[in-house]
Amino acid sequence: MNLLAGRKFVITGGATGIGFAIARLAAQRGASVVLLGRRAMKLQSAVTAIGPAASWRSLDVADGSEVIRTFEELGPFDHLVTCAAGITIGAFAELSEKAFRDFVEVKFWGQYRCIRAALPHLSREGSVTLLSGYLYRKPTAGFSAFAAVNGAIEALVKVLALEIAPIRINALAPAARAHWRPGRNRPRGAVSGREQFHDRHDVGCRRWRIRPPNNVNLIMIKIVYCITRKPHLTRQQFQDYWLAHHGALVWERARSIGMIKYAQSHTIDTQLGAACAAVRGGAEPYDGVMEGWWESDEAAMAAFGSDGGRATMEVLFADEATFMDFDRCRIFTTREWVWD
Repeated sequence: MNLLAGRKFVITGGATGIGFAIARLAAQRGASVVLLGRRAMKLQSAVTAIGPAASWRSLDVADGSEVIRTFEELGPFDHLVTCAAGITIGAFAELSEKAFRDFVEVKFWGQYRCIRAALPHLSREGSVTLLSGYLYRKPTAGFSAFAAVNGAIEALVKVLALEIAPIRINALAPAARAHWRPGRNRPRGAVSGREQFHDRHDVGCRRWRIRPPNNVNLIMIKIVYCITRKPHLTRQQFQDYWLAHHGALVWERARSIGMIKYAQSHTIDTQLGAACAAVRGGAEPYDGVMEGWWESDEAAMAAFGSDGGRATMEVLFADEATFMDFDRCRIFTTREWVWD
């Protein structure tokens, strides 16, 4: 079942980045999309790239009366995604009040205005997706404006989830990531923004996500694969091969099996892990966990049953057999519940 076919999306900040990625994905799944933003040329280019399912309108979310008028003219629709934002970086003591207010005006009040203006026209079976960010949870010097606004957005979502039901509302909180222009190789020896961030702040997490830029998905079902290596391999040998070879192989063929997101979590030795194991006991830890997402159970089974899907699974299974101990692996599907 394709849940997006025939639906209408309205996306602010839809010409670039996450907004554009959502618009493109929604159009590929049969939805129509209306892109809103301030820069006409970028909006026109985005609409051209997406195709006939897309249209655009100019909108400055800082102009309250313009926001109301735009949504009245758009009429009924199903899903609102608010990605319009700005950027304000600087030490709190040095950042002017005007700069701070300008950022709040766009990222918080802009999203607030869009929700208020959209509600009279939004399907009761529809949804609202706001944009928050990781800087609310991972404080970073120089980003006080981001932390304050992201926290406010997520607090607002929790209340609105009660008030505007049955309309669904959520917030995306994207992590830091490096951006490279499509078709260009990463310069030899270059260090990504994410790597620099981890070097500076020692966040203590190893998690690789292998996916193309601007790929934001509407996740509905997930397979979790807890993996144990073959006995003749060290953990490092297993993880190196899994990441560099098998991970690339999976993502290269992901579309043929309907997979829309792929992640690897590599087991590491830490004092925290040892302390938890000492209290609870149990078996030896897995060497890693694979997570793969599909739009739905039906979509996954249809993809697996296709000629391309069967061919891909044969290739992946043959490769897995070279480094995974199947008898000591576990695989299952999940629904996630998250406490923040």
